[in-house]
Amino acid sequence: MVEVPPEESGVTRRQFFNRAISTGFFSYLGIFSLGSLAMLWPKLSGGFGADVVAGNINDLTTEVYNPDRTVVPVYIPEARAYIVPAPSDLGEQFSDLGVAAGGLIALYQRCVHLGCTVPWCESS
Repeated sequence: MVEVPPEESGVTRRQFFNRAISTGFFSYLGIFSLGSLAMLWPKLSGGFGADVVAGNINDLTTEVYNPDRTVVPVYIPEARAYIVPAPSDLGEQFSDLGVAAGGLIALYQRCVHLGCTVPWCESS
């Protein structure tokens, strides 16, 4: 067997695999840290979770009420909500929350029990 001096041999197999595993582990750790930080950072620049401008209250009222006074809800996809007439006994208890105004109220589209998307039901 031929002996090769250490300065001529370069990187040994053990050094190569140790460096490769260390590089892979620290790369994974860095990517995982960046992903965790991105998940925790709020994205409230618009859309769901932020204040959504549904439109002019007069335009929404004319869209919700048909000329024969039947009700057709208006779906706002950015808010994931239906705009429907507010019950008359509701009063002004939700007006300061920004979900009720001008006799209309925003209803979230998801079922709070199971989280399924609730389609609009005419009979309900």
